[in-house]
Amino acid sequence: MRHSRIRLACAFLMGLFTIQSLAQGGLSRDSDDSILFPQSSVKIAFTSERDGNAEIYVMNADGSGQTRLTNNGADDRRPAFSPDGSKIAFASDRDGNWEIYVMNADGSGQTRLTNHVATDHTPAFSPDGSKIAFGARRDGDFEIYIMNVDGTDQTRLTNSSLSDWVPAFSPDGSKIVFASWREGNDEIYVMNVDGSGQTNLTHSGTVDFDPSYSPDGSKITFLTTRDGNWEIYVMNADGTGATRLTNNGSVDVDPVYSPDGSKIAFNSDRDGDHEIYIMNADGTGAIQLTNNAAFDGQPSFQTLHSTVIPPDSFSLFRGILIAGGLSDLFSSDNLRMFVRPGITLNQAERQVQLIVVGTAPTETPTVLRFRVEAHASINNIGQWIDLWNYDTNSYEQVDFMIATTADSVVEVTITTDPSRFIENGTLAMQARVSYKEVGIVLSYPWLIILDQTVWVVVD
Repeated sequence: MRHSRIRLACAFLMGLFTIQSLAQGGLSRDSDDSILFPQSSVKIAFTSERDGNAEIYVMNADGSGQTRLTNNGADDRRPAFSPDGSKIAFASDRDGNWEIYVMNADGSGQTRLTNHVATDHTPAFSPDGSKIAFGARRDGDFEIYIMNVDGTDQTRLTNSSLSDWVPAFSPDGSKIVFASWREGNDEIYVMNVDGSGQTNLTHSGTVDFDPSYSPDGSKITFLTTRDGNWEIYVMNADGTGATRLTNNGSVDVDPVYSPDGSKIAFNSDRDGDHEIYIMNADGTGAIQLTNNAAFDGQPSFQTLHSTVIPPDSFSLFRGILIAGGLSDLFSSDNLRMFVRPGITLNQAERQVQLIVVGTAPTETPTVLRFRVEAHASINNIGQWIDLWNYDTNSYEQVDFMIATTADSVVEVTITTDPSRFIENGTLAMQARVSYKEVGIVLSYPWLIILDQTVWVVVD
């Protein structure tokens, strides 16, 4: 029984075996179920057998633009994007056995990194792009190794009598999560990046496999057989709170988080053969991305590159500054700006109008986000967010809500023509966050307390 279970896990590892059995107008908020990253700009690398053998493909995150990157008679599997999105590591048996290769994101420059008679497989980049962890069967069973990104300094991290495989780095680079057979079944383990502190996170007694961290490092998604078939689960990074995300009689495997953590891509045979799907991070809203009679699986997201832009200056068009200053708007750190309502010219005018100005790193971002963390001292205060549209030379409202009385964060995401909010040449950006009574208020003057107003520019 033990050997048959090992062969099954190896089959999923290699992919050599298949079991037959955005909001309207390009605007969205964090609370929306719509995809918060731009589908046309985020790429997914994956393995496909549609050409008669396994090759590496890439597609947009909405399933469009499926393009073959490798083209040879051997098998190429397990693609992994580098953190800067410029490279893809993968496993190939083109030289007679499985080795780790790397190529440019467009498929050019394919270069072999390992050269060993045993199997090297399942590469994973470190967050800083300097290292690659991988599974290697050099010592009779699979163990986790790490090497420099150029293939030098290959070092063994685990040393158990049974297999350790499918490594993945934590977002801060301090940990590696992996699957281990050392207790007689696959469990999810975590260790320090130097191999110390190896700890079992799952203790399920079934098969738990193929772990992947969320971008913020707080969650780990993985596949498991604890419900009698292959399903996708998520748990806290310490192993607590394991929750089932998929629930059907098919095989759901290969889970991986999107760059913003809002989605999980995975491989499922629910349509009769293995295809790539994407779902919300809570398991809802699954959508099929690939559709052909062959195997498509092992997805890997290209990382989005985002820059947080604090304001260069601020002004109060309406309102009175009570305390705080520009630097209090830079980060979520409980250093706050306090503003009370000021004199208005008419009842329709908003009583607090904070205007912030920043400088974008590019005129043509893929996505532009504006984030506000604030609260009001009383109920029935409205909060508006307006961005200056440099095409129309006017403010464009992008969000409205009733202000909360405890800190809350609103992040508006612009995916359609975000460059209209950036001035040509100067790269200036301007936003207005304003407040007004929208119901009965029980005290006056009320206060607006702001902790953060920043842009996030995604290239």
